[in-house]
Amino acid sequence: MITAAFIAAISLFVIKNTKSLTGLVGIFILCVSPIVWLHTTSGLESSVFGVGIGILAYLTISADQAKKSDLWLGNILSLFVVLLRSDGFGYIIVLLISLLLSRSKNWRMIATGGAVGFIVLLIWRELNFGQLVPNTEIAKLNFGLAARIIPGIVLFTQSMLNGGIVFLIAGLFGILSMSKPRRLASLVTIGGWSAYYIYIGGDLFIERHLIGVMVLCAALSGYFFTHILQNKRGWILVAFLLTGIFVPFYIRDPRFLYLQPRPQDSWILIGKEMALQRDEYGTVVIFPAGKIPFFAGGNFVDELGLNDPELALVQRPRFVPGHSAGNHELALEIAKQSSSSYSYFDFNLDLTLSNAQDVLLWANNLSPDGGVHHGLTPAQRELIMNAEPFTYTLIFRGK
Repeated sequence: MITAAFIAAISLFVIKNTKSLTGLVGIFILCVSPIVWLHTTSGLESSVFGVGIGILAYLTISADQAKKSDLWLGNILSLFVVLLRSDGFGYIIVLLISLLLSRSKNWRMIATGGAVGFIVLLIWRELNFGQLVPNTEIAKLNFGLAARIIPGIVLFTQSMLNGGIVFLIAGLFGILSMSKPRRLASLVTIGGWSAYYIYIGGDLFIERHLIGVMVLCAALSGYFFTHILQNKRGWILVAFLLTGIFVPFYIRDPRFLYLQPRPQDSWILIGKEMALQRDEYGTVVIFPAGKIPFFAGGNFVDELGLNDPELALVQRPRFVPGHSAGNHELALEIAKQSSSSYSYFDFNLDLTLSNAQDVLLWANNLSPDGGVHHGLTPAQRELIMNAEPFTYTLIFRGK
């Protein structure tokens, strides 16, 4: 709902600047993109943050001298995006640099809100966690740039091939129709945000950190479409671009198989089942299934270092975007120290004859409609041990 409201708002700004409904073609392509639908319905903050920062960039780059109402709107939006995600201030800094390089006075639209948001974020982190740098940032960047940059380039390329290139092309065409200072601000912003994505090594959710780039490009393309669609041949290009964003359907990306049945989510079911007798499970060691803590409540230790500063500093054997920190054994030790009882989350990869009796809960990830089961019979144990990797989710009692 928030994403939809933001898209409606940016549509109004595009119409105001282009003076034509054809300027909304880029926004329409954004709205029907499988990538945007995926992240909007994922439950993550991706689309809200992406559209929010996209609006802010479009406002500050395309607007003339900011009015008083624009100043308030820009500062509120910048405050919002800084507080929405721990690295939100980085996007604001890139945008601020682009405006200063283009000598635009609209930098004031984001300066106050960005500064206030950053100070509030630091105070909140210090009071709640005793540290200023988020564990998520430490965990993401605990490998050197050399280890991160290749995965970052690969995932950026994959995102572009999944339809992101459509927005980039449309946006660049729109930028060519702008004045030189605005053109510079647009290119620096898009380039800076893309470079940040590669710098952190990309993301397991592939396009998540690039939603803002797509939104900004879709809005900037309004200048191009306003002119090109005065000629009927321009609609051929629109048809080509629309075809391009549905590439994930053609290449059978499993994330976009919308026609398959929509079963229950096994992790949500496990979290709700744990909530019924939460004390039985004590402190739970988990990775990377935030749905279980959300629905179960209680104390959790994230094995990937997202809520423990000690784990965030530990490197895993190889870099994995967003999940390259942490250690299973150390996470278990932390859980033992924090509670008289503990349990841990795992897949069927580590189920053995000796630990089968320690299984408290399990569910089939491929057929979660079967519900959550308590304990294992010998037949169920054999079935799970011989299953394909990651088919089952299990909660073990710690010892």
